[in-house]
Amino acid sequence: MPRKKKRGRPRKSAAARASSGLTSSRLAADLRAYHKDLSGRCDALQQELSAIADALGALGGVAPSASPKRGPGRPKGSGKRRGPGRPKGSGKRRGPGRPKGSGAKAGVARRGPRPAGTSLKDHLEKALKASSKPIGVKDLTTKVVRGGYKTKSKNLPNQVSMALSQMVKSRQAKKVSRGLYAG
Repeated sequence: MPRKKKRGRPRKSAAARASSGLTSSRLAADLRAYHKDLSGRCDALQQELSAIADALGALGGVAPSASPKRGPGRPKGSGKRRGPGRPKGSGKRRGPGRPKGSGAKAGVARRGPRPAGTSLKDHLEKALKASSKPIGVKDLTTKVVRGGYKTKSKNLPNQVSMALSQMVKSRQAKKVSRGLYAG
């Protein structure tokens, strides 16, 4: 059976690596010379930049600073000031990205628990008691909506099945078989 060809770069032999002429002292000398060359170029560029800044200053322009004035972290004393999203007063905060005055207003639905008797579980309980035989999740969902439960949910059947499983655990409803519930 023929041997497979190795892929990639061919390796140098030990003799070829040793005769390449790079010793640690030679490498260190090359690095020192390169460093000296770079620092000389840096000094020349610094002088050229200062000449340009002087010329701009003479023309009335503002010379750009060589390094930015900004350091790491927050500026001193900034922790004592309120940020742009922090209202005055009792420490109440708007959420991120919410415009000013977006708090609770008259006529706007508020978040949080519903008033007593209008929860999904209450409507489910009424629908289960009204039906004489076991009923499925889809039918319960339509009965709950027709019974006056207000929602904007796009996945109300999922919420109904979750509420039903909680009601079964708390013994408010019975699970007759898979997908069928009774009051």
